[in-house]
Amino acid sequence: MSRDFTFPNLTLPNMDHVYKEIAETQDRRAGRLDAEDIFNYLLKRVSEFEASLSESEEIGLQLANFGRAAEIHIRSILHHNPNILEFSGVDIDGNNVSLIQHISQLNFLLVALKPIEEKPFRIGFR
Repeated sequence: MSRDFTFPNLTLPNMDHVYKEIAETQDRRAGRLDAEDIFNYLLKRVSEFEASLSESEEIGLQLANFGRAAEIHIRSILHHNPNILEFSGVDIDGNNVSLIQHISQLNFLLVALKPIEEKPFRIGFR
């Protein structure tokens, strides 16, 4: 004997906001950070590093991933969410430079440099 069965017509609520919240919670628990989180951490570290400099030094970045070691005299740090950081400054030849880097590739050394101008530059994140 066969029975005919008809499913009732159901309307499901829109759950997009729930899925987004779950994804954000998972990202937080997995330790994933966006550029703004890393930027805020860098502000703290740069401020601490600058506080340790003498009056005749300024902060710089030393990079080793361009075939040779490169130094940048930092003038500003920006973030572009979700995952880009930008470091602007001046190289040892006085050229304006910008390093645009994905947060997954972030790797540099903060260094104390002799200023290229008369007075050492301070980023001023205080």
